Formats: sequence, structure tokens, C-alpha cells
Amino acid sequence: MTLISAAAEGLRLRDEQKITAALDNAVKQQNAVTAAEIRLIHANYFFFTVQNRRALEEYEQVAQAAAETGDEILSALARIGQADVHFRSSDYKRVTEMIAKAEPVFRRNAFDEGLGHVSRLRGHMPFYAGDYEASLRYFAEALKHYEKAGYAFGLGSVHKYLGDIQIERGENEQALAEYDRAERYFRTPEDAFGLGWVFWARGVFHQNVGNFEKALQLFDQAHAFFVSAKYPLGVGNALKSEADIYRFAGDAERALEYYEKAKHYYEAAEST
Repeated sequence: MTLISAAAEGLRLRDEQKITAALDNAVKQQNAVTAAEIRLIHANYFFFTVQNRRALEEYEQVAQAAAETGDEILSALARIGQADVHFRSSDYKRVTEMIAKAEPVFRRNAFDEGLGHVSRLRGHMPFYAGDYEASLRYFAEALKHYEKAGYAFGLGSVHKYLGDIQIERGENEQALAEYDRAERYFRTPEDAFGLGWVFWARGVFHQNVGNFEKALQLFDQAHAFFVSAKYPLGVGNALKSEADIYRFAGDAERALEYYEKAKHYYEAAEST
């Protein structure tokens, strides 16, 4: 197993020690190129576990290290990572700045995965402003690029958002079909992060139409995926959604229990 594949396995398992061990070995071997690539994996670990400050710092180190080794694509991917972190705090100015640094590199190298990231991020911003038509245009571009790159996680992410748009437009059958497509792309164990969001979104749909028993089942599945992914914000969302159903059903004691659990995970996410 190469050092990069060992680090990638650490990311899949959410095992930071595996990643840092691979990075330490690359540094000892004075292999700057490999070390920079592993740093990107380490930064992604911080992103997926919602350690936002550390993710930003590590992505910045990746960008600087990649510039020194002449790997402009790796540097651009680090900028996309920073954009994703800034998006979490709705800092769209910084998101746009990071895209502006990355996009020319991806276009110059015809790097479809990176171009997919650019279109995905551009689709996210109008989505949260309620401009679904603009989101659909950008998400269509993202799908095209991700399909060319064979990037399954990106495809799953976009289909999940397409499902959310259909929910907002009242197209329930189309929404569920999009969630099914997303799940098919997220079927590997390392995709627990994406699967958690798909099952949570399905739960919200069933909650909204009054299928509370089904919603609870889906929120419980989402909870398990988010725990596996070590994603506290997702765990908090799943628990809060379950609490809302118990409150609506008049089970105040259980609702309070779940709200308290959710609060714990939200605080853990905010502390990062």
C-alpha cells in the first residue's frame, strides 16, 4: 500500500492517525509531492469532521506546498476546499474569491472534477437564496463535469440537491427519484457523510407529509450514518428532527431527551 492510499484509507475510516502516520513517513522520506497530496487528504478529514478552522489552515498549507512543487491543480483543489468551508459560514464573498483562484487552473488543464466543484459551488449559492432556476443551470453543468471525471461523490451530492429543489417546487415524486439516484452514488462505506444527508432529506419529506413513523426510521438511519462519518452537525440535525416528531406527538419527555442530545452535538460542531 502506498502512502497516499494509506492516507486515503484513513479518510474513509475517519482515522486521523492513519493519515498523520502516512504524512510523517512522506516528510521523513523528503517526498514533498506525496506530502502535499496527503496534506490535502488531511484537510479533507478536517472538513468532513467539521473541524473548520483546522481545515482552512491545512488547505492553506496544501496550496503553499503545491505551489512549491509546481502542482497547480492540487493548489486549486485546496482553494476549492477552502471555498467549501467558507460556504458553511455563508461567507459567499470568500467562496467567490476561492473559485476565482481555482477555476482558471481547472480550465487551463481541462480538469473536469475541478470544474464540477466550481459549478456545484455556484449552484449552492442561489439555492439558499431561493433562485432554483439558477441553481439548476449550475448543477446541470456540475453533473456534466462530474460524469466526465467519473466522480461518484460529486454526482451523489448534486443529485441530493436536485432532490431538495424538487421538494421546494412541490415535485415530490421527482424529489424522491433524485434522492434514490444520490443514494446509488453514495453506496460505498466511505460515503456515510453523503448517505446521512440523503436519508435525513427523505425523513424531512415524510415528516412534512405526515408519515411520522417512516420519518423516524429514516432519521434514525441518518443518525447512524452521521455517527459513522464522525459528523456532529448531521447527528444533531437527525436528533433534532426526531425530537420535533416526539414533541408533535405529545411525548414531551422523549422530545426533551432528544433535544438535549442534539444540543450536545451542535455545540461540538460550533466549537470547531
